[in-house]
Amino acid sequence: MKPSFQRFLLLLALQMLVSFSPFSLKAQTPAQQEILRLTGQQVSEEQILNQLAQSGLSRAEMRARLTSMGLNPSIADAYFDRLEGLTDDPLEQNADFLQALAQMGLLNERTGFELPDTIDFARDSLALALDSVPDSVLTVFGRSVFGGATTEFDPVVTGPVDPDYTLGPGDQLQLILTGDVELALRLEVTREGLIVIPDAGPIFVNGLTLGDLTDRLYASLGAVYSGVRRGPDATTIFYLSLGSLRSNLVYIVGDVSLPGGYQISSVATVFNALYRAGGPGEQGSMRSIEVRRGSRLVAQLDLYDYLIRGDASADIRLEQGDRIFVPIVGPQVTIQGLVRRPAIYELRPGEQLRDLIAFAGGPRPAAYMRRIQIDRILPSAQRTPGRERVLLDVDLETMPDDEDFALLDGDRVTVLSIGDRRDNQVVVAGYVEKPGLFELVPNMTLGDVLTRAGGLLPDAFNDVAHLIRLVPSDSSTVLERVSLDAGGRPVPDVLLREMDRVVIYGRSELRTDAFVSIEGEIKNPGLFPLHVGMTAEDLLLASGGFTERADPFTAQLVRREGGLVLGDTVAVSHPIVFDRSLPSALDLFDGVVPQPGPEMGEPARDVELRDGDRIFVRRLQGLRDAGDVVITGEVLYPGPYALERRGETVSSLLARAGGLTAEAYVEGASLIRGGLPLGLNLVQVLDQSRRGVDLILQPGDSLQIPEYDGTVQIIGAVEFQSRTRWRRRWNLGDYLEQAGGTVRDADRNATVVTYANQERQHSSKFLWLFRNDPRIEPGSTISVPFKPPREGGGMNANQLLAYVTSLVTLIVLFDQLKN
Repeated sequence: MKPSFQRFLLLLALQMLVSFSPFSLKAQTPAQQEILRLTGQQVSEEQILNQLAQSGLSRAEMRARLTSMGLNPSIADAYFDRLEGLTDDPLEQNADFLQALAQMGLLNERTGFELPDTIDFARDSLALALDSVPDSVLTVFGRSVFGGATTEFDPVVTGPVDPDYTLGPGDQLQLILTGDVELALRLEVTREGLIVIPDAGPIFVNGLTLGDLTDRLYASLGAVYSGVRRGPDATTIFYLSLGSLRSNLVYIVGDVSLPGGYQISSVATVFNALYRAGGPGEQGSMRSIEVRRGSRLVAQLDLYDYLIRGDASADIRLEQGDRIFVPIVGPQVTIQGLVRRPAIYELRPGEQLRDLIAFAGGPRPAAYMRRIQIDRILPSAQRTPGRERVLLDVDLETMPDDEDFALLDGDRVTVLSIGDRRDNQVVVAGYVEKPGLFELVPNMTLGDVLTRAGGLLPDAFNDVAHLIRLVPSDSSTVLERVSLDAGGRPVPDVLLREMDRVVIYGRSELRTDAFVSIEGEIKNPGLFPLHVGMTAEDLLLASGGFTERADPFTAQLVRREGGLVLGDTVAVSHPIVFDRSLPSALDLFDGVVPQPGPEMGEPARDVELRDGDRIFVRRLQGLRDAGDVVITGEVLYPGPYALERRGETVSSLLARAGGLTAEAYVEGASLIRGGLPLGLNLVQVLDQSRRGVDLILQPGDSLQIPEYDGTVQIIGAVEFQSRTRWRRRWNLGDYLEQAGGTVRDADRNATVVTYANQERQHSSKFLWLFRNDPRIEPGSTISVPFKPPREGGGMNANQLLAYVTSLVTLIVLFDQLKN
């Protein structure tokens, strides 16, 4: 389905939905009914004002348009008064003004007015559907001219009309007599083409020009007023001018955006009318627009004459009842690439490649005219299986001027670009003031081009330059080394060739950067660049200083050792001492900590660093934090606690938390360390007669004391995963039976029991005959896993041998017990 037809169906569906929506059935004023009739939408006065403001039309321009349409221009004043803030009074919608807006294209389905809330879903669906219709990258030339509000195609309705303007029904004339008689008359041409002058009677004016009518008035008025005559002896003079212009009804049909009948000014032309109708449609022609008057073809227009050459000589004035017909578009050809105006153009018979390029504004300076590429869909008669499209190259540069290349409908023409290669050039790169491309002039030397490049930078490596040359025979490159003197001049100076490349290197890029590092109790530890004269204390300052736990007296400097010969020692550690004046944790102990002596290490401000040196700042031993632990659940004071001493145990933490509550389930207490449960038997911990079972806490531990849970949960490969009441005398098999038993692929022998304190036990089997199940406690979870899928489909030889060996051993054991 074509995109244009898709859009038509979507708009038609939305129009039907609006027409039958409940909103359309409400009581409406005549003006609202006029809006609904014109647009199919319910539009508020604010929306009309917004659309009027967005049109860009001034009050004067709108009044001129209304005058050209034969309407009273004052009907627009109330709307512009609201727009300009001259009044806040509510608007009384004027049906004539709304109809005029619709004819101007400012009040239709393209205005973007909001639809009623009852059909919001339809608006959203329509927007989504229209967005999904693909648009071409290139547009049809001339289509955009008709796409927005502009006065470019408005008829000129002010000032005098041209001499060949013919009068007709609806025109208003101004007749002024002065002299012996003082009289001013407003005369309107009747439907019969007459004007009626008091005392002079009716005069037939239809089809006359103002000059023709002036001649007739001399006779008619002269018969009534004796002073009216030609010549200097006239005692009464009359003046005849045109007042309001009539409006003509013309019809615009064919492939046009908004076909229908339009009331236009009597001075309006074909272009004026086409703009009112939105221009030719997606499949409408711009090259052969017909104007019919009755049964006669009075004009055939080519919009390209006006859009490309500005020639409007064929733009005739329309008369009452004229029909403008826009036929289907002719052959269309796309041109892209290096032209001034890439687009899709319509070609008339006889127009070929040169004409297309001229329509596109001509080639750009970088266009390669010796190879214009044409992507062509072959006509049906020329197609064979597998050969339906061809690519053609046209050399328009060498083609004689009297020859051309014929194009077909659907051709896609691409004007390619010339290459990027530049002749007569040399390149200077690297550490010069102005690197880049330079013109190669005759007898230019390396010194000349370096001078043109502004000379060497201060950081340039001024001992040598590299000259890289292209070998034309095989396109390989050769490097020539050119020495430079103290002033940066080549010695000897070399004559340059085309495509030479000169490279000047920099000392900074050739030099290997030196780094030192500092780690430990430092605010910003890491790697730092080494500067000449930098000391260990300077590195500390660059890293932001000590943390609140740093010990400035126990730092170490690690320096790489070794030379040209490989040895056993690769690094040596030296103790260094930072000055007491630097802010550190020792400030908390003023008067207590003495200044360190020389035996503790070399002062850091006296140690000059070398490349690769590393400094480590240790933590002050007395300020170590034992860390925090958390106790939750059934204790009197749950929450986080700081470890007060190293080696603090579970029992001491319980005592600090106020002890257990009456609801605490001691057997279910658990200890979590590092996110994993740690086996804990709190009953034994609280038994003071048993020593060595109290666990030592570590930072981050979490002790959980739950309430008593008198249930057992059964999950996994059972018929009914459930939770049941704990029974003292029940074993594992009883609980599994309570859950409906195990399923067919359950691995009963791998059953796992997780206790409330997170300890786990699993079932085991002896000699494949005796099963040992764990006990079940309150709060336990029984998990029965599924058997893993078997590989090979049965028991292998090793499994069979093990089974037989176990069975024989069991038989021998029974026999010995029997005897």
